[in-house]
Amino acid sequence: MKKSENQLSLKTGDGKNYEVPVEGSLGLLTTYCKLILFLACMPFFSPQIQAQVTSDGNVQFQAITGTSVTITNFSVPAGSNSVLVVYSSAYVSVATNVTFGGTPLTQLGMSSRSLNLSIWYLALGDLASPSIGDIVATYATAGAGGAAHTIHAISYQNVNQSTPMSDFAENLFGSGTTSSISVNSNDANDLIVDFIYARADNTSPTLTEGAGQTKIGEQTNQQPLSTFLSSIALSEESSTGSAVSMDWTISSGALSGTSHQVAAKINAISSGSGSTSNDIPTLSEWGLIILALLLMTFGTIYLIQPNFSLRKKRIEE
Repeated sequence: MKKSENQLSLKTGDGKNYEVPVEGSLGLLTTYCKLILFLACMPFFSPQIQAQVTSDGNVQFQAITGTSVTITNFSVPAGSNSVLVVYSSAYVSVATNVTFGGTPLTQLGMSSRSLNLSIWYLALGDLASPSIGDIVATYATAGAGGAAHTIHAISYQNVNQSTPMSDFAENLFGSGTTSSISVNSNDANDLIVDFIYARADNTSPTLTEGAGQTKIGEQTNQQPLSTFLSSIALSEESSTGSAVSMDWTISSGALSGTSHQVAAKINAISSGSGSTSNDIPTLSEWGLIILALLLMTFGTIYLIQPNFSLRKKRIEE
């Protein structure tokens, strides 16, 4: 009986010839190259990590009439993709710098009113243990007429570390009794947050958040000027994958024209221009992919070239 197969002829130092099936050699090389190619492409094809942005429920507040406000030993708990957010109010002044443990935060946006509201953030990454430090907000001048500058601080998890926040917006509702800001969101894992300030005559306004919002902080009488009294509040609402309306009802007294609201979006890991998902291979990953392709190409040429005695043999049994 006769059969034929591809053989690789190898000659040893003692002059003996050994016939090795080419299929086995090529198969081994191909398997090896496929493994390299698979490992190189894993980050490229890996699914995006998706999780709802959540607050740590650790909101803290501080106010002062001077040029610096400090929250001592603020603790960001252990967690994944953490971000610290600080909300600041300043009467006839502006916050010029906010730090956490000496590390500066980034200002997302600031309203341009006689009382300025601003939002600041700091990406902290994955925390195996709590990160503890002082939060210090510095202002250009002391609060006018004895009014206090204020800060609220709170941390969040499952946040896009490249673009933690976006879509800052403001609404001056003045003497109105309602305020609303619509914030765009294409990812149901995003979290929408807002910060509202209202000032009234003789009594602090009552601030009632809209349906679906959760009030996470509220302070009163921090900007007492003449007979004016104020209220400040924060709220949050999970996205539904479309625009979210942050609504408030304001009551009690004739409101001052400085009353206004700001809002923003905290981006989930799978959203924002700085998504941490690996949509494009990195330079090192491209290197592995190219190496695997070169090994497959030149390895095949190396095995089939005549100098290595690759030939078609017929074996008789």
